[in-house]
Amino acid sequence: MTYYIPLYRPASFATLPAGVSWSFVEAPAMTGLANRPDLPRSIHRYGVIETSRPLSLDELDRFGLIVQEAAEEPSQMHTMGDRP
Repeated sequence: MTYYIPLYRPASFATLPAGVSWSFVEAPAMTGLANRPDLPRSIHRYGVIETSRPLSLDELDRFGLIVQEAAEEPSQMHTMGDRP
């Protein structure tokens, strides 16, 4: 499974390629962007997402995403109630 980190804006239907469904793997570090207490809070401003299909290099560039192949170190992840 490949995960993606949005760099400049939160993931939404308007900030990802048309027809791509997505879900959070890590909730955004910015509170208020996703109410997902069931997920670890990301160290990344807009969280980490997975998509319904792999994205091309062109899509990564056009939509401001970078690939995260492996999970972050556990010491860098927090639950929603923790403070980094």
